[in-house]
Amino acid sequence: MAGVLGARPTEGGTGEIDVLEAVGSGPGESQFDKAHQTIWYDYVGTHEKQGQEHSFPAGQEPGEGMHTYTVDWSPDRIVWYIDDLPVYERTEDTTGWLASTFDKPFYLRVNLAVGGSWPGDPTADTRFPATYDIDYVRVYQRT
Repeated sequence: MAGVLGARPTEGGTGEIDVLEAVGSGPGESQFDKAHQTIWYDYVGTHEKQGQEHSFPAGQEPGEGMHTYTVDWSPDRIVWYIDDLPVYERTEDTTGWLASTFDKPFYLRVNLAVGGSWPGDPTADTRFPATYDIDYVRVYQRT
């Protein structure tokens, strides 16, 4: 399973911002203590996706307790934060297609995905029902 918080263009087309992707796996598995932040131009490889994975400190993981995931998105920069600490940044210098791709309205998407190529198919160890608890979502617009 994967918990996702992201944004896609309201009119379709290019661009996706993954505020958080956390792949459900158990302790000792490769993704249990990581959260991923990614931007996509498209899904056909016109430009390679850009992202990184944040490893939580020992004894912590995305699925334990509550965490705050933030994206500060402006025309020339996107900065990701986890629990108020900056963990990733993209600018026009790092990503030449940033401004032209993220200059339109986006939908906010929050979902819990089951199966797929990344987390893999559920097994007998997969716990159902599964939950993805979100305390709140806030959106601010600069004027």
